[in-house]
Amino acid sequence: MAPDGSTKEILHQPFEFTADTNKTHGGIVDVPLTSDQSKSLEGMRAGIELQPQSGGTWTTILAEHQSGKFVNIWPFTARAVGGDSVTFELRAFQWGKALANEKLSLTAESTQGTPPSLVINGGSGSAVTDKDGRAVFSVKTPASLDIPADRQQLDSLCYLFNGPWTSLNGGMFSTTFNPPNRAILPAALVVWSPYPDAGMAHPTWEGQVQPVFDEYMRMYPGMQQIMDLTQRSVVQANLQALLDVFSLPFEAPHRMPVTRDLSTQKIEVIKTWLKNEIAKGKKGALAKKTHGLVAGTMVGKTGSHLFTIAGSKPVALDEIANQLRQQMTTKKLQLAEQDLGQQAGVKEGLVVIRGHEDPHTHPQSDLIIFVLSGGGYVQLLSGRIEAPEGSTVVIPKGVCHAYHNLSPSDSVLIATFSPTDSTHGVCSKS
Repeated sequence: MAPDGSTKEILHQPFEFTADTNKTHGGIVDVPLTSDQSKSLEGMRAGIELQPQSGGTWTTILAEHQSGKFVNIWPFTARAVGGDSVTFELRAFQWGKALANEKLSLTAESTQGTPPSLVINGGSGSAVTDKDGRAVFSVKTPASLDIPADRQQLDSLCYLFNGPWTSLNGGMFSTTFNPPNRAILPAALVVWSPYPDAGMAHPTWEGQVQPVFDEYMRMYPGMQQIMDLTQRSVVQANLQALLDVFSLPFEAPHRMPVTRDLSTQKIEVIKTWLKNEIAKGKKGALAKKTHGLVAGTMVGKTGSHLFTIAGSKPVALDEIANQLRQQMTTKKLQLAEQDLGQQAGVKEGLVVIRGHEDPHTHPQSDLIIFVLSGGGYVQLLSGRIEAPEGSTVVIPKGVCHAYHNLSPSDSVLIATFSPTDSTHGVCSKS
């Protein structure tokens, strides 16, 4: 773009942006540049023009600031309980390079309720960028919130971030609610009210858990088609599955969508109740074993899975699976396994997969996978094999494969190797 805003050089020929662009490219269009074009842009503004209909007038809808400056913020969204502090970072650039010694300011205003704004960097709300163009802002959230009636169910306030630097970010259009210099609001922070029962060691269904679930079922009625959380019998029948999902990291794709709007304090109270109920069930099952049963008999819960090698005692697979789940304490750990037994030419193991395996082979053994619970698919170089709960998949030795879990919590598999060598091999690139 020329200094007066007119077009000086066309970097990319016109293209159509259609509904299919969103479907196939996520709304992203790549514009390849030559080395000469890239060099010329180091001191010249770039922009995008729109022609609403064929033959119409081309209008600039997005453009770099005349100064070449650009500032972005991270994270784009954040969540906190009232009283906590949250850190945001601004990064400043000029003509695509880090901009040092730039004084930036940040404000946070509530969309509803009070307090109307947040304390940032001790009240100054400003910071200077370092040599990498970074400026750090500490945002203190209020311990007491005045939440309007129409947000009471959300139990939170939403604060939107702004600053003079937002006018540098190409906002040459306006929206219904914002003038041009605020057309693109860069970040938001949800602040939940502190939960009075936070940290409770023995929460109850009636006092803590059901009120939260009732509230969210009203907000997300579609959840009832998946699992009616207002019914204690339904929740009791799915204690471990719910605990697994509530325990996933926030960014995990299988985390319950509802929990994304539920305060961390409430989530922890619900997890405590789920753990307590699971522990009660185990104690009850243990007590039953001592009444009227033949010594040495293996008793499992209704619907539990037992694994037996002829001549040996049955093994409760559900208990082993729960032990393996406890080993998966970080989001990086996607898989845990335990050997079940080995005979001449055959070895069995129990595998819990939360995310997916890395592609690999078994150079010395054929593999049979039985999906005990959960479900997903096996990815091969040639395509994928659906593997829902109850299905069996045979993978010949040397075939590159990886199991991908699609269930809300995790998949539990019985893996049988023949012969017994389960050594992993590297997949070829072909």
